Amino acid sequence: MIVPSSCAVPLAEFALTGLLYFVKGVPALTRWQAARRWERYTTRQLAGMRVLVIGLGHVGRKVADVLSAAGVEVWGVGRDGRADRGSLACATGISSLDDVLPSVDGVVLCCPQTPETEGLLSGPRIRLLPKGAIVVNISRGQVIDEPAHPGALVLDQGHQPQQFRLAGSDATPASAIT
Repeated sequence: MIVPSSCAVPLAEFALTGLLYFVKGVPALTRWQAARRWERYTTRQLAGMRVLVIGLGHVGRKVADVLSAAGVEVWGVGRDGRADRGSLACATGISSLDDVLPSVDGVVLCCPQTPETEGLLSGPRIRLLPKGAIVVNISRGQVIDEPAHPGALVLDQGHQPQQFRLAGSDATPASAIT
């Protein structure tokens, strides 16, 4: 499915929101608020983090622009790695994905669902991410290998150790949307 270019800005804003949700510790702050716990809380900064944008079409490029404006070091992965660098600090091809995943603080999936991208973020690739990495999926849900979730993914659930944190996964099969 091709996303209209008019959706690029809202999707880029959603990607930024997904990253900030975890960087700023919103799940913990929400728990603290519910427990009426009022203490000083220091969060991480998104500026200075390294985020990989997978899919460098008009949506991916807009995500890169928005993140770069927020001080993020944006790396990009496209089909062949020859994308216009624009806001990207580094651009590479999909064949280098396994090499770059261990070096990023976050991943934003912006690629279309095709036979080549289905299950792109597989169990072995999920395990390449550093502990605590954030994944924002603004692609179809099937770009992440769903069967890999149980052993490789723990959503932000309080005191549980986390392999990575996931925001915005669309688990609806594309065939169900007509």
